[in-house]
Amino acid sequence: MRWNNGVSYPIQSGHGCIGCSEAHFWDNGPFYQHLASFPGFGIETTADKIGVAVGAATAVGIAAHAVTTNIRKRKLIQSEIAGSDQPAQKKGGA
Repeated sequence: MRWNNGVSYPIQSGHGCIGCSEAHFWDNGPFYQHLASFPGFGIETTADKIGVAVGAATAVGIAAHAVTTNIRKRKLIQSEIAGSDQPAQKKGGA
């Protein structure tokens, strides 16, 4: 039977086959266990803490990009308004 309302099979979504369609399959718990710690990123750093830090850094980057873009756009609009206030020069004159 397909997972997720018939979207794909477990092995089609990248999960290894564990025989869940076999008779007498033991289905007494989750397929994976949560890691208590994530080595290589400091003393006892959990994957949850790393995820929060990466998410916060992404949010800060998006906010900085939005502010910078807004400032540049406002300056561009102001320079175009200032340029249109100049009187038009006459062509051909003497």
